Amino acid sequence: MTLLTGDEAVFDQFWKAILLIHGHYFSMSFADVYATQPSKYAAKQEKFLEEGIFENDDAIIIQKPPLPCWDVLPPPNCEIQIHCMLLQQAWTRITYSAELGMRRLLRIKGQTGGLNTDRFNGRNCHWYLTIKGIHHHGDNIAIGNDVTVPDRAVHICPIDLELSLCSYLNPMPVKYE
Repeated sequence: MTLLTGDEAVFDQFWKAILLIHGHYFSMSFADVYATQPSKYAAKQEKFLEEGIFENDDAIIIQKPPLPCWDVLPPPNCEIQIHCMLLQQAWTRITYSAELGMRRLLRIKGQTGGLNTDRFNGRNCHWYLTIKGIHHHGDNIAIGNDVTVPDRAVHICPIDLELSLCSYLNPMPVKYE
């Protein structure tokens, strides 16, 4: 797969999209493992202390497995190269090696209106939290009903909004209303 453009801003957008997809792939893969072996992980049902992230602020907070945590991912079976090319007087390319299993993530997102898992009756799994979420709950995983855009069937998560709008070098909380 190749994305061709003459717009220099494409590399930033491509990289942010890849980071979000990568995080959602970890979330989907962890949700698969957690749904079949919940007793393997330390988890608790509690109020998510950052308002506006999950409906009713209810979430399951799960302690992340110790690093490296590649064991939550399925065994790699095949990779596909995704290229982003900037075409001007010369060309520049960024390549990402995506696991073929990420197709399932995209299929689930299409079937659920944007969730990265279909394992928890409409609740979503988040491998990464917002800055405030990490401050309140530590660098843990959260499962909850995402806040949704009014009058739409698309699931919008303030966690993803913060990750995509803020630079990874200098993140800042995003107020979502």
